[in-house]
Amino acid sequence: MPEHTEDRRRLDAEKNLRRLVIAESDLFQAYRFADLLLEYEDGDASNEQDRAAKDLATALDIALVVAYCRPFLNSQGGQHANTALKIRKHLRRTFSDRESKLHDSIVEQRSKEFAHSDADSYSPSISKTPFGLMPIMRDPFPYVDFERARVMKNMIAKIMRSIGDENKRLSSEIPMGTTIHT
Repeated sequence: MPEHTEDRRRLDAEKNLRRLVIAESDLFQAYRFADLLLEYEDGDASNEQDRAAKDLATALDIALVVAYCRPFLNSQGGQHANTALKIRKHLRRTFSDRESKLHDSIVEQRSKEFAHSDADSYSPSISKTPFGLMPIMRDPFPYVDFERARVMKNMIAKIMRSIGDENKRLSSEIPMGTTIHT
């Protein structure tokens, strides 16, 4: 095989490995948020202390969704869009149909509600009353779906196993002592 082809393969392996290591870090963070969130499952919003716990659970749910989605979305100004696309396809290949549907809904929720204020899903209704215009907003602390958090935690574990396998494969294509630069 010509030397330039070997160099190209090594550079591709380095790019993919770099992206996978970043994805693994993001997913580890999401997994930890899922663990922390599930600790709040037995709360009761009828007393003040548990209302504060509900607010923390909502914050953890948002953090879980945002961290989970990072490996599946292109970053602004990302240099390696093709690499990111390949990684996204690779990460999702172990999902069942149910998990794929959940994944799509999570990415949509992240984009429309949690990371951005999408006008179609976030805008208030405005009601004209004798007291003036009254905005009717969505609940800023929506119900936390703990079952979804459990399923996401399992999905994350699957993805992380897949990443570990792919990291081993890619590492074998990179010479010992190589430092991968960003």
